[in-house]
Amino acid sequence: MPSGSEIAAIVRLVRACEAGSVRAALAHLVAVEGSHYRRAGARMLLAEDGRSAGAISAGCLESDLRLRLEGVFARGTADVIEYDSRSFEDLAWGLGTGCNGKVRVLLTPMTAVLAETLARASARLSAGSPARIATFVDPPPGSGASAGDVRLLDENPEAERPGALIEDILPPIALLIAGAGPDAVPLARLAGGLGWNVSVLSSRDRRFLADRFAGVEAEFPGGTDAVAAISVHTRSAAVVMSHSFSEDTEALRALLDRGFPYLGVLGPRERTVSLLLRACGAGPGAAMRIHSPVGMDLGAETAEEIALSIVAEIQSCLSRIVREAAATPR
Repeated sequence: MPSGSEIAAIVRLVRACEAGSVRAALAHLVAVEGSHYRRAGARMLLAEDGRSAGAISAGCLESDLRLRLEGVFARGTADVIEYDSRSFEDLAWGLGTGCNGKVRVLLTPMTAVLAETLARASARLSAGSPARIATFVDPPPGSGASAGDVRLLDENPEAERPGALIEDILPPIALLIAGAGPDAVPLARLAGGLGWNVSVLSSRDRRFLADRFAGVEAEFPGGTDAVAAISVHTRSAAVVMSHSFSEDTEALRALLDRGFPYLGVLGPRERTVSLLLRACGAGPGAAMRIHSPVGMDLGAETAEEIALSIVAEIQSCLSRIVREAAATPR
C-alpha cells in the first residue's frame, strides 16, 4: 500500500527543489506483474542534481530513469516505461534486476500543479486522515486528462475515471510514547527514521526533553492532561514506558478510553494487571486487550533491541488491521 510518510518526504524535497530552481520528476510505480521489490503505488522523486526521495525499487531502475530525465523535461509530458526482468537476457545483458517481474513506471515532470496536489494530500495525511488519489496513466481520448495528471478524489470525486490508477493512502503511523526514560530515545529515533509521527508524553521540563531527545524529530505535548487533545486515528499507537508505577498508572488511565488501535505497556503482564487495577479497577481480562509485555519476542535485551521489537509489533498489528478491514465486505 502506498506510504503517507513517503509522500511527505517527496513533498519536502519538492519544496527544496523549488527553492533552488532545480528540476525534478516523479517516478510512480503504476503496475507490477510477478515479483518486484516494491508494490504498485510506490513513488520516488528524482531531482536533476542527484537528490532523491522515496523508492520504487532496490536501486536497479533509478540509473535508467535518470537517463530519461532530460527527455521528460524537454517534452514537458509524462513517459510510461516498462521494465521486464522475467527473462534470462535481462539478468545477463539488461538491467540485471533478477526480480522476475514486469513493472510499469510513470515518469512525470514536476509541475506547480502536481506539487500543490501532493502537498495537499500530504497535509491531509499528516492530520491523520487517509487520502484517495487518482493518477491518470492511460487516459482515453476526449477525457480531458493527460498521462501523469493527479487528482485528490476527496476534493474531486468526479476524477475517478477510466485510465486512472486509484489509490487509498493511509496516514503515517502516529506513535505516542508515555515516558521519557533513556530507553524511550532509541524507540523515538527508530520510529522517526521510519517516517512515523512521534510524540513524547511527559510532564518533565521541555528543555530537558529537548536535550534528551536531541536529533529526534518529536513533539512534546505535555503530561497526561494533554492526552485529551491528541488526535487518535486508525494508524495511532501508544506505548506506556515511564518505569514509574504511579506515572504509568496515570498514563494508562488517560489512554484507555481514547481508542488507540495499538496500546502497549512495557514490563511483565503481572505489572500491567496491577496497573489496570489501580487505573480503573479492571480485572486481568482487560490486560488481554493490551500488548504486554510490549514488543515481539525477538530475544531483545538492549534498549535498541527492545525498540526494534516494539516497532516491529506496532507495524505488524496496524498492517493486520488494514488487511482485515480490506477483506471485510462493505
